[in-house]
Amino acid sequence: MKIFKVTEVATGRLAAVARFGYPFKLTEEEQARRDEEKAQEKKALEEAEKETGKSAKYPEASNVEACEWYFNTLDEMREKYMKWDQDYS
Repeated sequence: MKIFKVTEVATGRLAAVARFGYPFKLTEEEQARRDEEKAQEKKALEEAEKETGKSAKYPEASNVEACEWYFNTLDEMREKYMKWDQDYS
């Protein structure tokens, strides 16, 4: 992952930011660690939801149904069409 920041020379103010993900392939250990982290995040969200009775995944005023549809669709398309070891993200 590379992050670039562009600033205005005269004022030092931020002008632009760009983030590029380069193709990569995780080792088996890295994939196992990532899977464990995702499982822990999911468990924490589920526990928070049980405690409050509200979704902890999105801000309180969010339309949870619309957010779930939108972000789940993005995840599905990313998994379907991207090859992480070949494509930029």
